[in-house]
Amino acid sequence: EHNVAHDSETYGLKLRAYLDGMRKVFANPSLRLYLAQIAVFDYERLDNKPGKQAKMVRLQMEQEKFAESEPGAGIAILSDVLSVDDVHPRSKRCVAQRLALQALKKDYGFDVVCDSPVFRSAKLLDNGTVELAFEGETKGGWYMYNDNRSTELSFELQDKEGEWHPARLVNIHQPTGIWDAKTGVVAGEKLVVGWRDDGQVFAPKAVRYMHSAPWKGALYTNAGLPIGPFSAAVGAERESLSSSLALRDSV
Repeated sequence: EHNVAHDSETYGLKLRAYLDGMRKVFANPSLRLYLAQIAVFDYERLDNKPGKQAKMVRLQMEQEKFAESEPGAGIAILSDVLSVDDVHPRSKRCVAQRLALQALKKDYGFDVVCDSPVFRSAKLLDNGTVELAFEGETKGGWYMYNDNRSTELSFELQDKEGEWHPARLVNIHQPTGIWDAKTGVVAGEKLVVGWRDDGQVFAPKAVRYMHSAPWKGALYTNAGLPIGPFSAAVGAERESLSSSLALRDSV
């Protein structure tokens, strides 16, 4: 809770200092660090100070940026198993399994998928939708799951005035009945996001994921790993991801 309130902008630097210090103390320059994503929690209700939820997302993104840039680090994305009502994850087994995958792959050489995909690019398509590509294991495709069996996801698009609006995943199978087995299956390895309101037809400026309530992940690769929050300008490539994070000030 302290890190969310005070260190969201500089948490990556603190992680760097921590890992460097641990390597020096233990005289082990190849020491690894595996992170558990900071809890998805209603931090604002602790002291009624607005802005903490945005800082929570920023800190999560800082964690993922550090894990992505440091070969000796990894992160378990946990937004799907955490609750805004409880700062401690209730599914301890899932947390342990995802952290264990990091060690099995990177320390012991097992042939397993341990990392969630990370955002690579956002391309504007002719019909006004945005095609998202990711780096990582997405060959098996995507699926989504909500406890209420809805196909709603926490995507948002930014209009030309800078306002954020709820968006929908276009290339997802919509249920034809309560027992439709294909519900939540995504067609293809890329994600296509469009306006939720069909009346909005202008080109979006930016796209983001999991920046608004309930901040819960529900989108997975077929390896069973969820993706974390991100924010990017439409047209951004991964090389410019750090600059596109300036959009986070409008979260």
